[in-house]
Formats: sequence, structure tokens, C-alpha cells
Amino acid sequence: MPNAFTPNGDGLNDAFRPVLVAYNTYLLRVFNRWGQEVFRSENPEKGWDGKRNDGKLFGEDTYVYKIIYTCRPNQTQT
Repeated sequence: MPNAFTPNGDGLNDAFRPVLVAYNTYLLRVFNRWGQEVFRSENPEKGWDGKRNDGKLFGEDTYVYKIIYTCRPNQTQT
């Protein structure tokens, strides 16, 4: 899981998201320092780009995230 990202549009680390393999369910929530949810996604391919709903960037600050996911069980062939 990354601990920082740079949403400046240069194509490198522009979104905050985990890299998951073999998951069933997934939820990423990002909160500001006052506990207000600023981002939510159930799609691990969609990361937080640091923007508010109106398209403007949030400022540099500390944000907290919570990820809830379930893994797929190991599948073995017999």
C-alpha cells in the first residue's frame, strides 16, 4: 500500500489505491483529519485522485484511509 501520492497529472502516482490480487469484495474509504469521508470506492482499479466532488484538488494535508476486503480462497486443482 502506498503511503503517499502526487495527483499532479504527470502520469506517475496520480491516484492513491492499493494493488490487490484475488479478492472477492473491496471497499476503500478516505477521510480528512476531521473524520469526514472524502472518497469511497468499491472498485480497486479506481483510486483517489485527491479531488473533491467539484473537481478541485484538496490541499496537502493528512488523510486516513480504511480498506475492507475479502480474499478469494486458494483454489487448487486435483
